[in-house]
Amino acid sequence: MRFISLYFTKPSVALIYALRTAIHIAQIFTPRVACLHASQVIVLDIEASLALFNGPGALYKRLLGQLQQQGLQPVAALAPTAQGAIWLSQYPGTLQRRCLALPTLHRRLDALQVQYIQSLAPWQGWLHGIGCMHLGQLRRLPRQALQQRTAPSLLQALDYAYGHAPQLYTWEPAPEHFNHTQELDFRLEHAPGLLYPLQRLIDQACLWLNLRQRSCRQLHFLMHHEKGRKAQPPTLLSLSISEPAWQTHSFLPVLKEQLGRCALPAPAIAVTLRIDHSEPRAVHSTTLFPEPGQWQRNEQQLFDLLRARLGPHSLLAPRPRADHRPEIANRWAPMACSMRPAEKPVTGMLPRPFFMLDTPQALTVVNHRPTHNHHPLTLVQGPERIESGWWEANARQARDYFIAQDPQGIQYWVFRPSPSRANANTERWFLHGLFA
Repeated sequence: MRFISLYFTKPSVALIYALRTAIHIAQIFTPRVACLHASQVIVLDIEASLALFNGPGALYKRLLGQLQQQGLQPVAALAPTAQGAIWLSQYPGTLQRRCLALPTLHRRLDALQVQYIQSLAPWQGWLHGIGCMHLGQLRRLPRQALQQRTAPSLLQALDYAYGHAPQLYTWEPAPEHFNHTQELDFRLEHAPGLLYPLQRLIDQACLWLNLRQRSCRQLHFLMHHEKGRKAQPPTLLSLSISEPAWQTHSFLPVLKEQLGRCALPAPAIAVTLRIDHSEPRAVHSTTLFPEPGQWQRNEQQLFDLLRARLGPHSLLAPRPRADHRPEIANRWAPMACSMRPAEKPVTGMLPRPFFMLDTPQALTVVNHRPTHNHHPLTLVQGPERIESGWWEANARQARDYFIAQDPQGIQYWVFRPSPSRANANTERWFLHGLFA
């Protein structure tokens, strides 16, 4: 068996946060994680994960690296027994805290001084009185006499540490939902000042998503205010992105923009992060060539940032309708609503302009030629007859569309009403679109 013990040396208000974050990180490496709150220790049983992480040494280094990324620096120990690892991690001073074999662990434990072992604190005065200074001396005392003068729990702790008896723990279950609250050290009156505590909550949320192998598109933040006569309900801030993500850097740019536009009605004293819905994470490509969907994800991240900066209704996406009439077919909607598949327009292979005017603009006709900005237009392609809308009252259209070009080479989409008896003697031209 192999166990890792993580001992947090400085008890403080942030200890609960540190233990909770360390549990989430540890559960990435093994599902068998126990938290001993009274001892400020987290124990990991890593035996079943050794093959996956290329042995105990590699797993040990990766675990400490993940903890350091979150700003956590516990004292860690690796040993064949859980109690032995705990004692090695809690022992002060310079000490070799990693061992893989039981004989090596026995030698390390025998050299430990009794006065620094927390489990033996009730009997340290008596042990010092009889000259028992190290665990090796304690082990050599007669067991029956030692049990009569102390308690069964002392011998039990020795058996656990030296591997003579199995030790049972209650393993921490992986949470099904994420809903965490963090108290602030001081009141914050401006929303941008909440970036750091919210980022720490996002870090925890991403650890939970990695643990569950899931991703999410939306995070809900609640900024809690002081209670009392002028109590305010919590301020809700919802962060939405287009593509499901599970890494902090995918959420931070949008969060910064939203905090810059958010106004708090009262100072915040605590923040809560809640994830209501998550989905299975997409499998990454393991081939040499880049994943095809990566470029699309980068594009969606840019859209998320623009939507957060400019507003949800400032970024539009095409939503064409299946109709021959350009005014009806040309439809746009906010990007947030463009996730549903759009109807395919009936356009065939005919060219269409890059930009369409909402209302066709009348052109001046000079010598039977349309002009735009005092430049005559030359018809280079057409006509294309569009005649539709006969089934709607006052909606029938009959137009001949052309592609026209000015002397600078700019192309326009122009039309004239189809000739009929009513307009046979009048010549009218209209500008309806611009080509890129």
